[in-house]
Amino acid sequence: MSSREPSTLTALRPPDRWLDFQLYPDESGIILLIAPHTAEGAPPRPADLPYAGTAFDAGVYRLMPLAAALTETVRVQDVVDRVADQVLPTFGAQGLIMATVEADRMPVVGHCGFGQEVIEQLDGLPTDAGLSPVARSLSVGTAAFFADRAELARAYPETPPVSDKQAWAFLPLVTSGRPIGYCLLAYDRPHAFTTAERSLLTPLAGLIAQALDRARLYDAEHGLVHALQQTLLPQALPTVAGLDVAARYLPSSHGIDIGGDFYDLIRLTNTEIAAVIGDVQGHDATAAALMGQVRTAVHSHATAGAPPDQVLARTDRDLAASRFVSCPLRPPRPGSPPGDPRQRRAPAPTAAPL
Repeated sequence: MSSREPSTLTALRPPDRWLDFQLYPDESGIILLIAPHTAEGAPPRPADLPYAGTAFDAGVYRLMPLAAALTETVRVQDVVDRVADQVLPTFGAQGLIMATVEADRMPVVGHCGFGQEVIEQLDGLPTDAGLSPVARSLSVGTAAFFADRAELARAYPETPPVSDKQAWAFLPLVTSGRPIGYCLLAYDRPHAFTTAERSLLTPLAGLIAQALDRARLYDAEHGLVHALQQTLLPQALPTVAGLDVAARYLPSSHGIDIGGDFYDLIRLTNTEIAAVIGDVQGHDATAAALMGQVRTAVHSHATAGAPPDQVLARTDRDLAASRFVSCPLRPPRPGSPPGDPRQRRAPAPTAAPL
């Protein structure tokens, strides 16, 4: 059914009646013909069936790690890398192109085995079903396989060749009934796609589509929050006479790697500056937005002449935030001699709602 090719099988109706099943699937459904088994000799054993012990079995087992890996992908590039590493060698392909649907165009998001000049021609193809096999495949939601150039030319005589590839598998990426892109496998030499390969590639496209859809959402959120955070952080540090100042921002969290960490260097007078480092609870858009509010409030109270404790107290009063903001203070240096000013007790690092 997945391959859209006719097939047959023989099954036992207990206790002793063998039946032949002939299946004729197409885009509208499937025709099933059932008749008594009349061929001479015993029906084929399971080990004699076309899929048993063949590349189909090997393909299934090799793709199982891919299915597990796709569930853990985070970014779009991760999806492309997993498919390139495991799908291409499994099916003996030499080229891969993955694209998404954006409005009425299909921008390429990842590829391997193709020159840059080819990608530039294929990047942003229109989704018009009559112009290309991949657009047609997307419009009907079924995979298209072409064993050689002649087969492709017969189906799409107006589509010029854009690479030196000789065979192609166009896999539409559809999730929740919505086309989100395509995955193209290409071969350097003509390749006759077996029923087993078609039956594997068709459901595989569904797994890739789900992973790609999740990755696109992640990349969109990551880009939005990252841009928000970069906008709220200082674009440049003030020049301070007699001091060399620099800042490096390196998030340590896993995943989206952005959120409420912030810093600032505030000029108080001609001879005084204040350095601020803080962390708002969370790693999401809410944390980034609150970080901007905290930084603005701290900056305002500090430049107004408030001492450090009042800067935090007034910021706490003004914002009444629902999340915690960390205010770390350096503890006394171990081993300082008695009476050393550095031995004075300093509050341990705390996390308090500002």
